Amino acid sequence: MVERRTSQHHEGAQTLQPFDSAIARFCGGFGSINTRRAYGEDLRDFSRFATGFGVGELGQLTVGHIEEYLQNCRKKGLSGATIKRRTASINGLLQYSGMEELARETGNILTRHIGSTEELQPLYSLTGEEVKKLQEVSQNNPRASAIIAIALGTGATLAEMRALNVSDILEKESLRVGVRFRGKKSKREITLDVGSSAIVRKYKGNREGENALFARKKTIKQGEDRLGRQSIFGDVKQYTKKIGRPDINLRVLRQTFIMNIQVKDSKKLAKLLGVGGDYAYDVLLERRRLTQQLPQSGVLFEEATK
Repeated sequence: MVERRTSQHHEGAQTLQPFDSAIARFCGGFGSINTRRAYGEDLRDFSRFATGFGVGELGQLTVGHIEEYLQNCRKKGLSGATIKRRTASINGLLQYSGMEELARETGNILTRHIGSTEELQPLYSLTGEEVKKLQEVSQNNPRASAIIAIALGTGATLAEMRALNVSDILEKESLRVGVRFRGKKSKREITLDVGSSAIVRKYKGNREGENALFARKKTIKQGEDRLGRQSIFGDVKQYTKKIGRPDINLRVLRQTFIMNIQVKDSKKLAKLLGVGGDYAYDVLLERRRLTQQLPQSGVLFEEATK
């Protein structure tokens, strides 16, 4: 086991990560902007993690550092496909840097951690207390508050969040609003609780029609630019840092929703999430059961949907 160091940073200071130069050179060799971005994001995440072990340069990496990182990815609830992609990014950087032996050992680690019979892991979710803190610190930012309220109240994915139009916020009885998702593969509608409804209604204001709900500018003009993935992620990230959870993203908020909905049947859960696959959601219910057994697990909502 590698001993992880605790580092202190001044708020607002720019931190230089240990592999920045190597990552820039490696990613610069790809012609596609999307490929450079994907590899870069994976490797910078790994670089930030390595900083906690006092790693100052690529040559200081060991098998133990990489194994700790992959274990951390699993604890976060990342999918096997995502972990494989991140491992491939690390492998590519190591090979590019002439560290072929460590790259081979990294492949062996992946086989141990991601396999057809891998052990089910608990969901990586926020506790009720963390949810309350997140809602409190973001309340002065209408757009961020609305994103967080919808993510926690519906389990929306990034793609679903970006696709929302103003007309997808529907007025319901008892001061509540419904959020309608109209994806190509699935359609669903979930009613928010009164508090979350008030947040979303306030952000929506008097806007109407098919304009993007989350746009670069909150206007009533046609053809608004939809907020990009990184912008939505950034709106959430700035407040998760304030509650001491910089590791949180929209996927974790979706898993928090799954933890809190009062559904015990996999088909009903699949319908609520707008997806299919009975086996996958039997597995998801089992992961929820495992999470509920953890000491820090806390259910916030009495009922998230009706």
